[in-house]
Amino acid sequence: MTDPDLIRALSPIIRAFEQSSIPYYIGGSLASSVYGIARAAIDVDLVAGIEMYHVDSLKTRLQAELEERKRSIPIHSIRPHQLIEIEELEEQIGELEKKLERD
Repeated sequence: MTDPDLIRALSPIIRAFEQSSIPYYIGGSLASSVYGIARAAIDVDLVAGIEMYHVDSLKTRLQAELEERKRSIPIHSIRPHQLIEIEELEEQIGELEKKLERD
């Protein structure tokens, strides 16, 4: 995954955090590359202050993003990075659903 792919994959969750006023921090190689320190690994560390009252709205926002992406991509033109983005959104939604079930 390249930096632009990583940013594209990360942007829905960041948008959802910002719309829900959830504080977050970005670390990892993505953050260090912004400060001019390139690393061989391309990853991101994301730390967020998600409270239980955020979970429902966050889940709703991510599900809406996922459905929008699915509608906007014709099945015959899906590229590998787009599949990764959709799979990552599905994983994020699944994690939120598990958290709701536990609490």
